[in-house]
Amino acid sequence: MHNSTNLLPGSRRIKRCLLLLGLLLGLGCQQAFALIENNLACTPTGTTGVVNLGDLAPGQYFETRMTGSCRVTRNFPYGSSLQHTQVWTGTIDTGWPIYAWSDAGGVVPEQPWGVASTTCMSPNGNVCQRLPVGTIVPYSVLYYMPYGVKNPGNYSITFNLTSTSIKGYEGYVDKIQTLTLKFRIINPACTMSSNSALNLPFGTLNSNDFATSQQLANVTLNC
Repeated sequence: MHNSTNLLPGSRRIKRCLLLLGLLLGLGCQQAFALIENNLACTPTGTTGVVNLGDLAPGQYFETRMTGSCRVTRNFPYGSSLQHTQVWTGTIDTGWPIYAWSDAGGVVPEQPWGVASTTCMSPNGNVCQRLPVGTIVPYSVLYYMPYGVKNPGNYSITFNLTSTSIKGYEGYVDKIQTLTLKFRIINPACTMSSNSALNLPFGTLNSNDFATSQQLANVTLNC
């Protein structure tokens, strides 16, 4: 009589592998849904919403700034870091990156929340420190594009400034502020395609020659 409780050769190993796979998948699902928000209550004090920069020339520098403060509503055992994302709409051909810099010191990297950076939020500059409930943390982040956008077109970019806890607590995240810039890159009305400097040899002149001596210079404008 066949005993159904006796496993076939190798089946125990397969069973253990399936069990291990299930545990790994379960752990991955827990991590995927482990982000916890509402750890900060933030209030912007500067520019908010949508900012229209108007018409800009190709390559023209532009900047914007986020400022405000956050009150800690859940304890951060080791502190919390800053990061941001950029979302472009419209014509996409920027040519150069946009940088973000915290006035407290340090680059605010472009990366998703849940991934901690080395630039911390702190009431004492860029110091990574414990933030107990009730702590007020100021923030001031400058976004700038030193070489501007090259190609003509309509542009819109949305900056999302976020917070991620550090040192094993990266699941605690918050959206601090969102700001959208809109602008149009236009070509100048006229550009000079000829050389900006010309040598015109007049030779040796005396005061009597000034009224009659002449040279021709070709200047080409594209309008």
